[in-house]
Amino acid sequence: MSGTGAWLEVSAPLPEASLEDTVFTDGPGATPETPYRRGRFDVADLPDPSGAILAGAGANVGGASVKLLINADSGASQFVLMALRYVEGGLIKEHDHAFEEGFFFIEGEIEALLDGETHTLAPGDYCWSSVEGMHALTNRSDAPVRWLETQAPQPPSRHQFRYRADWERIVAGAG
Repeated sequence: MSGTGAWLEVSAPLPEASLEDTVFTDGPGATPETPYRRGRFDVADLPDPSGAILAGAGANVGGASVKLLINADSGASQFVLMALRYVEGGLIKEHDHAFEEGFFFIEGEIEALLDGETHTLAPGDYCWSSVEGMHALTNRSDAPVRWLETQAPQPPSRHQFRYRADWERIVAGAG
């Protein structure tokens, strides 16, 4: 197979890059009506785990549930906060993003693959994934694992994930 390929890639600002004029804007809608939001979350509010939590994820995600707590729908312009749960065997395969993610684990144990190194994380542990930082999460225990996750800046509405296995399959087919 031969031919020309083209793509559009969007990334978050790199460390030490100037953020001038990227957050504060003038004009209508520049500031939300209320500059804060508050709410209450109960773990029982998490939907049943499913592989369908991420559109287009296919076999890359399974046994997972997510509840968005803060995002664009609640008025945030740069930040996402969510609660997640993986049942036994729940996973998201190795992937990266054009945004940063922070994870704070509150229940259970998770196996985290972070840039090629495997770590077991438990309640009270946290980790961070940079822009383009490859990572995967798998619940190898027989109990649920729960955590809070942040993302900044907010992910695009489409193409939030680049799964390593998908790229390897594309490259293998192009050869």
